[in-house]
Amino acid sequence: MSHAPCLRLSVRLDPTPPSALVVTFALRNDRFAHSVAWVDEQRVDLLLESSEGSTSDAWPRSPALQQAVFESPKSPASVLAVGMAGAAHWSMSVASCADRARIVWDVACRFEGLQSAAPPRVGSEYRVHGAWTGDSQCVRWERGGVRITLHPNNTPESDGGSRVWGVGPDAIRIEPTRNAEGPATVRWKYSVGVTAVSSIAANRSTGSGFG
Repeated sequence: MSHAPCLRLSVRLDPTPPSALVVTFALRNDRFAHSVAWVDEQRVDLLLESSEGSTSDAWPRSPALQQAVFESPKSPASVLAVGMAGAAHWSMSVASCADRARIVWDVACRFEGLQSAAPPRVGSEYRVHGAWTGDSQCVRWERGGVRITLHPNNTPESDGGSRVWGVGPDAIRIEPTRNAEGPATVRWKYSVGVTAVSSIAANRSTGSGFG
């Protein structure tokens, strides 16, 4: 299957009024970049844009992805992407989970024949738009009764453990809890979900948590 210049998947918070969390992959120069946006009937809020860096970087700021395909009509709908840079081979799956109104990233990097004595620092870096707040466990954005939340994966390292390494005014970086040491495959997962703020308040008042 050949790759396309632009791929898009989304999850909806509520069909009425129409609104959705949208991830768009677009080919820029020699690789696919992606963005995350919140779209409703009033406007489009661009939230996150992957930082791709340049060919002069020792290691890419985000996975270097040269091919991407849209998996449909599979459920959940997903984008699968692969690429390579130097001694690193990258793969990424981005899947929509409509029942939980979130989109999940599952990323892996395989290193072969590293020439440097220092292990590479890999991860996913984003330029941020709007006011994001949080810490290494969770970062969030809110507008008009809607909360967008980015969660790293807190499962064991072998199953894609990750953390939010830095939250600044202009960037967010997600890194695996285990970095590369010699030939190895490193994996990290994270998700971006949407929730109505009124639902969050109701869960707190009843003592129920997030499922």
